[in-house]
Amino acid sequence: MNILGIDISTSNIGMVVADESDNIQEFISIPLSKLVKDKCLFKKLFLFEKIIEKILEKYTIDHVFIEKPLEFFKEGSSMSSTIILLNQFNMLCQYVLYQKKIKYHMVASSTALKCATGTGRKPSYVADKKIWLADFFEKKHPEIELKRKKDGITIHPSVYDPIDAWCQTQCIKSLATLE
Repeated sequence: MNILGIDISTSNIGMVVADESDNIQEFISIPLSKLVKDKCLFKKLFLFEKIIEKILEKYTIDHVFIEKPLEFFKEGSSMSSTIILLNQFNMLCQYVLYQKKIKYHMVASSTALKCATGTGRKPSYVADKKIWLADFFEKKHPEIELKRKKDGITIHPSVYDPIDAWCQTQCIKSLATLE
């Protein structure tokens, strides 16, 4: 059984294909903002569709989990226009899956985090959830070499989206409660 986890954003999409034993076959970061210079959602959607088609050619996917888009304001980091854009693009990507007759599950990021780590939020002693989650992932999957910045220490931001997608794949453990 193969599981596809997807973290959709208009700037970067993360995807992970894993089996039921959590063996990762694909760890993908699609840098949409670098690949599509004019910010056209349909060009970004076309790239998403091509990647999905390549994955479907290579794997039989039994379950797909998609992180729900941002639905509320985060102080200092989101505007209504951003939330609307993210929701529009997320819906377009869902339509691609629907057209390909792929059943998918929408999962809140806190639910995926709980499925992956056993807790729905970062520990109180942790300053940055993304760094904590990357460290958690790295310990669980040392076979996956995470891209780093030039200093060789700091994890490259493009890695966080596939890690979020990996969290989505962990929801297979709780599938009965999600349906």
